[in-house]
Amino acid sequence: MSAVDSTFPNRDYNTLSKKHLTGLLSLNEVLKVSLKKAQTQVNTIQLVVRCETLPQIRAGHEEMVNLFYELLGTILTSPSNSSRLFLYVCCEEDVSEVIDTKLEQGFTRFVIKLHTNITTHDNWKLINSQALINSRHILSRHNGSLLVNDISNTGCLFSISLPGKLNKDASK
Repeated sequence: MSAVDSTFPNRDYNTLSKKHLTGLLSLNEVLKVSLKKAQTQVNTIQLVVRCETLPQIRAGHEEMVNLFYELLGTILTSPSNSSRLFLYVCCEEDVSEVIDTKLEQGFTRFVIKLHTNITTHDNWKLINSQALINSRHILSRHNGSLLVNDISNTGCLFSISLPGKLNKDASK
């Protein structure tokens, strides 16, 4: 038995390479499913959602639903300063000067921004730390990242960076 065969006894030499899913996943559909999953929280809050066309990515459906569900949970469990909670989801191409060598051919890095009118408070990070850790962990597996910015008493901005493709004909 060779050294390679003893390292991979089942002759599965590709276990170290990242296995890509063959299809693309619509993040618009993922957001819809995540909102439906969070429906019990949404029913108790007046939530107004507006969403632009989001990219399609190469990822597992359930994992991305969990990502958006975790992020929505941090938003929905925080009281807003008004009677309604607003969520505006937009997407833009990342125009940074850094060359991303991990991008799959034909893919672009996108920044998906979730604008809300919730404001963070002293305990917000403590209360939501596990959800933010879970979200960052999911994103790191897909060459992504998460930033959360408090915008001086007017709201909070969640910025998700992910590689994907934008389908201009996708429904909103």
